[in-house]
Amino acid sequence: MTLIALAVGGRGLVDPDEPILHVDDEAFLRSRAAFETTRVYDGRPFKLDEHLARLAGSAARVEIGRIDTDELRRLAALALEAAAAPDAMLRLFVTPGRDGAGSPTQVAMVSTLPGGLDELRERGIRLVSIQLASTRRFARARRGYSAA
Repeated sequence: MTLIALAVGGRGLVDPDEPILHVDDEAFLRSRAAFETTRVYDGRPFKLDEHLARLAGSAARVEIGRIDTDELRRLAALALEAAAAPDAMLRLFVTPGRDGAGSPTQVAMVSTLPGGLDELRERGIRLVSIQLASTRRFARARRGYSAA
């Protein structure tokens, strides 16, 4: 897959080769982020509202805070228009932002489809879901308490 368009909250369209996250973003410092990926058919993301709702729930579980789904929808539209690719992948990311700033970073990326995707879909794709740590343990650990 190749990144072909990128839009960032508060900045709009950004050159895909330009860095967009700071080294003190909590996505780097504490691996806190949430994302959703959806296929784009004929320029329209598949079930975008459902993906945005799921992303908002994921962001809440990892304590990113309230995200602006209207802004993410706007960023997705900007990136999709810039990409001008009728069939693509749309990825939406949210991070807590810079350490202590309290302002989430929101990103929409459009990429080309991975090679062989249709063949994989015809044959079936196996997924494994693993529950790592509970949100409660994560929240206690963030406040400096033992996770035990």
